[in-house]
Amino acid sequence: MTPHSLQIPHPDGGHFAALRWTRDSSTPRPLLVFSHATGFNSATYRPLLDAVAEYVDVLAADARGHGQSTLSAQPTHLHAWTVYYRDLAHLIAQCDRPVYLAGHSIGGLCSLAVAARKPERVKGVMAIDPVMLDALQGLPVR
Repeated sequence: MTPHSLQIPHPDGGHFAALRWTRDSSTPRPLLVFSHATGFNSATYRPLLDAVAEYVDVLAADARGHGQSTLSAQPTHLHAWTVYYRDLAHLIAQCDRPVYLAGHSIGGLCSLAVAARKPERVKGVMAIDPVMLDALQGLPVR
């Protein structure tokens, strides 16, 4: 299955560049939102996400400062990873149904944080090699 590319606007200005795998079906399929690791982008995970898309719809967006995203990522303004959590929360708020989250490294961390804070929007999480930080390191766990 080939994904289609889309741009998802963000209130900070700019947009997420995203890949979306969807199969037309009379029965709605679960939606998996995938978040990549630092230094990667959504396209890096194409072989994995192509396979997963046989079973669920998939949305994978490039985080700010990665891939084709046009969201500002000025290092002098990014003092913590909280902005990446907020971006993922914004992204799932745009989805038309509750989602499953999956992520690698920082994507796993942000997926866990969003699930903890937005349980009504998240049905489950798969965190692959998540970086675990405490409040002093940049992303409050509460």
